[in-house]
Amino acid sequence: MSRLDANAKTVLKALDRNVKAALDKGRFVCELEDIEMIIQIVDLDGVFIPNSCVEFKPGQKKAWYDDKQGKIFTDKPDKIRTRNKTKSTVLRELIQKRELFFKSKRKKGKTAEEPEKLVIPYRVFFFSCNADHVFLNEANLKMDDIKTTEKEKKKRSNEFQERAEQQPYLFENRILEFSTNKLEYEESWKWPEAGVNSLQRRTNLDILVKPLLNTAQLT
Repeated sequence: MSRLDANAKTVLKALDRNVKAALDKGRFVCELEDIEMIIQIVDLDGVFIPNSCVEFKPGQKKAWYDDKQGKIFTDKPDKIRTRNKTKSTVLRELIQKRELFFKSKRKKGKTAEEPEKLVIPYRVFFFSCNADHVFLNEANLKMDDIKTTEKEKKKRSNEFQERAEQQPYLFENRILEFSTNKLEYEESWKWPEAGVNSLQRRTNLDILVKPLLNTAQLT
């Protein structure tokens, strides 16, 4: 979503490829018909803040997210402002979608040549300012290079997962602690669009997680 040429169509095409690639691996489900809902989780990275809150800072090559001041510091403010405009535009379109269409391998009838069209519910949830911010209170978990950063993120993610396995409610409690105050889906997306909220430590994933955990407890 941060690419300059990104739009809702390109994002949905990538999502389509990823869903089909996951199905090909066959680890969890094997058919499109087995999917109950497609859930996309995004980092907001402060994309809804006013342009005036993106400030120039010499030598700051990687955007620095400051939730206390409600600002992004960077040596390329115009680039970040363009990214914010692109990503926020894409998000606003995706939030309005409630379902995605796929072509099933199954046929409409015995003699039909066209595959059956499947309609699968779709929702987008967010971490603000990003997942590291919510789970680790590290909005700027950046190392010297991308590979080192990803390695460190994976390491810390695994450590949190291990703690959560030992303390099953740790994940739920963290999500609920930084939830958008139990808002409904559409309302929860109005929250980050206000002021500098998209830099604050919040998530609307509680809307999804709580009913799933309640179902799991019942079964």
